[in-house]
Amino acid sequence: MSIAGVVGARAPPDAVDQIVVVTPPTCGHCGADFPHELPPIRPVIAEYQLHARRCRTCGRSTWAELPAGVSQQCVGPRVQALAALLAGGCRLPRRQV
Repeated sequence: MSIAGVVGARAPPDAVDQIVVVTPPTCGHCGADFPHELPPIRPVIAEYQLHARRCRTCGRSTWAELPAGVSQQCVGPRVQALAALLAGGCRLPRRQV
């Protein structure tokens, strides 16, 4: 179903506020359950751009520092845990992780 219950009628993409995906829980023909899937994972990516400013008095540059609590590592604890699970628990070679 779509707009006003008309199948196939679609609103322009810029007019859509929310997309609701509806899938059948079981096969409509034989009644078999469909396998459960994990929802798509979208990583949260934050880029910190640290700038420098030159002092007009002494001519030296001062660089900005990362805010408190922001790690200097390129991946977070969840990615590290997943890599450890794949390398240790699943015995995948580190090059494949």
